Amino acid sequence: MAGVHGIPTGVHRYFEDLCFNGFNLVPPYFSKETFLLNMKGEIVHSWKSDYLPGLYAFLLEDGTLLRGIRLTDAAVRFAGVSGGFERLDWEGNVLQRYIKNDPETHECLSHAFCPMPNGHTLVICLENKSNEEVYARGRKPGTLPAEGTMINGLLHQGLYLDYIMEIDRDNNVVWEWHLWDHVGPGPDQFDLNFRLPDTYGYYSTHDWVHFNNIDYDPVGDRIVACCRNFSEFVIIDRKTGNITYRWGNPCTHGAGRAPSYGDDGDEILFGPHNAHFLPNGNIQVFDNGCQRPQGNRSRILEVDISTGNIVWEYKAHFPFNFCSPYQSSSQRLPNGNILVCVSGPGQVFEVTGGAEPRVCWEFVSPWLYDGSVTNYLDDRDAFVDNVSLIQKGFLKNMIHRVYRYGPDFPGLRGKDLSHARPIDPGIVHLWEMEPYKSGLARARNLPWPAPSTFFPGGKKD
Repeated sequence: MAGVHGIPTGVHRYFEDLCFNGFNLVPPYFSKETFLLNMKGEIVHSWKSDYLPGLYAFLLEDGTLLRGIRLTDAAVRFAGVSGGFERLDWEGNVLQRYIKNDPETHECLSHAFCPMPNGHTLVICLENKSNEEVYARGRKPGTLPAEGTMINGLLHQGLYLDYIMEIDRDNNVVWEWHLWDHVGPGPDQFDLNFRLPDTYGYYSTHDWVHFNNIDYDPVGDRIVACCRNFSEFVIIDRKTGNITYRWGNPCTHGAGRAPSYGDDGDEILFGPHNAHFLPNGNIQVFDNGCQRPQGNRSRILEVDISTGNIVWEYKAHFPFNFCSPYQSSSQRLPNGNILVCVSGPGQVFEVTGGAEPRVCWEFVSPWLYDGSVTNYLDDRDAFVDNVSLIQKGFLKNMIHRVYRYGPDFPGLRGKDLSHARPIDPGIVHLWEMEPYKSGLARARNLPWPAPSTFFPGGKKD
């Protein structure tokens, strides 16, 4: 699941009897079109928009598409800002469009949003506080650039803080929660003086906590927010606004050891994404492993928040085979499998659940930065420098997030999905061909070695 020197695109492996078979919602990072693919990687439906994705989409139970939109003139040029979202019907007609992008106040909708059962949408927005305001609240003076920082062609000054809004279908703001109201010491606040080292650039100054995802639990009326730079997720009671739980990095609030060179300390998550509630009340999170002292490697974790224990995880036996330092997501499927999107190289794969998870479906995106489609991806298709919000080293076929929906999903009821067409005639069904066919059969029958096989003596993970 790491970047490669050269590899075909499309579906690489497909163990039909092990998969949760359905339809994959794919919004390519550089396409204004969102695609619904079958398990063979063929297009069964698509929606066209006037905007690039910002940065992912949901298919809702009423058959509409909820999609982030990415503005070209965003008032903030970091943190994956998008500027808005839209709701499209099955034919692509715009039912709702909400934009928050104010260059004067430096408020801009971030890329994180989620649907609510009442038809509303939860979104994350950024607001700006000046150096003077932040220092007056207790931030150590001199820790913010006095003259600001030029980022992607725009000068940024002060501190940018996340806030959450609930937007109804008429674009009214019906509820808000501001991080600025929850700064201070202790486990239920954000410490203004906890920050990443200076080597992290604007992550250590202007882009402070960096909420990169939210999810809503209607049963408990609570929200989970994933905090990239604090390397944790927090749970917010929507009625009171209080932070009732946090997990992943106790040193953010003085409850554990900070990491040091070669030692994780008490930190568990490193630059995580996509924390969300599972039906059993646990939290699933994509642990990117970014800047981990023991070396980068990614994991999918299920956390029992009643005990704080990790009750399930997926990781590659050789860590670098699954390593996505930025972005990415995971989805627990109805049969217990997990769909994983590795953003940087544009790879999506499904792993089985249980004690011995293994990959049963794998797809490599063929959509590139210039809008073209390729049947072969080369490492020359990587960005050699930062391009706007894109990290250096990402491949030009990147995808932020993918979701799968079963044939019985209410939003697909009555929809004709039988007219599949290939993304491109040059993309072939690799899993049906040699040497992939025999290679997959071998992979399926190989014994699953214990980690100690690779790390004699039980190397700390």
